[in-house]
Amino acid sequence: MNRPHQHFNSRRGNNQNRDNIKFDVPFKPEWIKQGANNEMVQFCDKLGKFLETTSSSRLRNIYGEVTRIRLKKFEDSKTDFYLLKPKIAYTIGRLKGDEKKIFKELSTILYQAIDSVDENNPKTFDNFQKFFEAILAYHKFYSKKDNK
Repeated sequence: MNRPHQHFNSRRGNNQNRDNIKFDVPFKPEWIKQGANNEMVQFCDKLGKFLETTSSSRLRNIYGEVTRIRLKKFEDSKTDFYLLKPKIAYTIGRLKGDEKKIFKELSTILYQAIDSVDENNPKTFDNFQKFFEAILAYHKFYSKKDNK
């Protein structure tokens, strides 16, 4: 028997307080400024797990813009890079309920990562792109919405 599509809220664990959805692992700007380390990988793993009930298409839309910036060369696409924050805000504005709360937590982290990119050092943009890619990889691994 086919079950009707479940609403997002019904996927949250019973032990999680839906009114207080928080990701409390601190982001470290050094992951963007200096590059990946094991601590960053563990952070992305936890964040991917935290994002498990969200749609990968929303994340991939934002990441797609990061990829376009990389392909056009960061030095030539700084305006597009600075417009990532409004793109993230727009994505959040279209969401509702728990998914909106989860994306707000993600946006706090992504904003910190964006702010850690040094416009005079393209390597920091590369580190940002790899950081975001690691989040996507772990999200795909844990995803409940896309892996039915």
